[in-house]
Amino acid sequence: MARNPFTTTFDYRNKAHRTVREWRSPGLQTWQTRARAYARFHGEAKVLRADGSVVHFCRTVDDTIRQRTYTKVIMVRDI
Repeated sequence: MARNPFTTTFDYRNKAHRTVREWRSPGLQTWQTRARAYARFHGEAKVLRADGSVVHFCRTVDDTIRQRTYTKVIMVRDI
């Protein structure tokens, strides 16, 4: 069975997974700019939006940042 390409997980314990509010900067940077910069340095970043979707930023092998929005999100809970 193929995995739905628009499904992803979101783990609030992972430092790369944050809400829009947590990615916001008190300065001039937007949450997109901060998440993109984090992904460039660490490899990935996920942003949980108010509508429940997740924007995933990831670094590719040629050092570009790709962005994809997932509409189906599985929230990882403490077990």
